[in-house]
Amino acid sequence: MSPAGLPDKLRAAITLRKEMTVLEDEVSTARSRFTDVVQRAQEIRDSLKALDKVANADDLRKKLVANLRETTTESDTLTKTVEAKTQALATARTRLQDLLRDLALEEPKR
Repeated sequence: MSPAGLPDKLRAAITLRKEMTVLEDEVSTARSRFTDVVQRAQEIRDSLKALDKVANADDLRKKLVANLRETTTESDTLTKTVEAKTQALATARTRLQDLLRDLALEEPKR
């Protein structure tokens, strides 16, 4: 590689690595939210199960079922988000590897 093209390749690699850091953070945040949503859904299911033994709890049962529906929808959305961001991260990682593969520094002549 000619020294003239080196700065451009390095800038591109740094930019790509910064993008990967953002994607990694977004995946981590989505996974954390997914864990919270799954835990909340289980709590709602447990509450619904406990309400089976309670008479005249129809209003609360309806509210809990609606909440469970919302958490399920959010869980599905977060799953899709994690999948999309993970795919984008894999693509960026491959691009960075390709970019760095062709990058070589010549040793200084003495």
